[in-house]
Amino acid sequence: MPATEGPVDTVGGPMLLEATVDVGSIAASAVVEATATFAAGLLDPANDLVVALAPAALETGLQIGSAYVASATTVKFRLANHTAGAIDPASRAYQLLVFRR
Repeated sequence: MPATEGPVDTVGGPMLLEATVDVGSIAASAVVEATATFAAGLLDPANDLVVALAPAALETGLQIGSAYVASATTVKFRLANHTAGAIDPASRAYQLLVFRR
């Protein structure tokens, strides 16, 4: 489920964004794509690279994978469930580190 949040730090260098996202249930051995939405003007799809940071409380068996700027207002990142059962992660804040080329 998309979330709308804002920057934590935008002063020089990389930009740290934070968004609260409720991913929903992830089936066993599955990968889902989570969406975080931000205000217009923060992101540049042609020039921004993004890294999703795993929160300390991420459920056991889940792993954050690749992340990318999907549009001028949207970052998408992947969560993989490496267990034999479904996991429904709690709604939580995810941090995204954005580098401008």
